[in-house]
Amino acid sequence: MMKKFVRLSKLVKAFDFTVIYGGLDNLERKIFIPTVHRVGAELTGFLIEGDELNKQLHILGTEEMRYIYFLSNEDRKNRLKKYFSYNFPCIIVACDKDIHPDFIECAKRHNKPLLVTKDKTAVIIRKLKYFLQRKLSPEIRIEEHIL
Repeated sequence: MMKKFVRLSKLVKAFDFTVIYGGLDNLERKIFIPTVHRVGAELTGFLIEGDELNKQLHILGTEEMRYIYFLSNEDRKNRLKKYFSYNFPCIIVACDKDIHPDFIECAKRHNKPLLVTKDKTAVIIRKLKYFLQRKLSPEIRIEEHIL
């Protein structure tokens, strides 16, 4: 069975995301997992290896953006450096919030696509999960029928 995927560029079009940083061919990255991860504890420095940090789309909302602004310059740079070292495919900032310049700089330095949506965090998470589950769910073909 061929592994299904959705290209990030398709998500950008489907959800009308604003691209803050796309990088070289990064919008052609493939998404294989139909789940998203709301970033939280990772910004405090609590990082545990797993699919959440390495394979899922990352979503940040109002509180996470406020927290980043709240950190001292040194803490912010150290925590963002650690956070961005993981292999997640993309970051989506919800609620059309201002993004700290250090956050944008880290996205560029680590070549991570950075997208923004006007949707509230819970709304975009729900929409993305539904969309990805429909596109990435397993299929079985039996004599011209798809199950």
